[in-house]
Amino acid sequence: MRRWRPGASAPAPMLAPSLFGLHFVRTGEVDAKYERWFRRALKYRLEADYERRRDFTPEWVEQAIAQAEEFIHVIETLLAKED
Repeated sequence: MRRWRPGASAPAPMLAPSLFGLHFVRTGEVDAKYERWFRRALKYRLEADYERRRDFTPEWVEQAIAQAEEFIHVIETLLAKED
């Protein structure tokens, strides 16, 4: 039984990848690479927004977009199973 419920949210954005890992990766529903991608994307977003320490190459951006699209597909598949 999943403890995550529809409409639930992380109490802080930095906790979202951990909650995702706890409720979906550790249960075996989702490959661990998606948690890593989620953590990295959030880390880089925060660095770019608040610290302005991150420069992105076009190649990196293309890879990040491809990973995001794959991640979205996985989440949509999980949501379809819930219906």
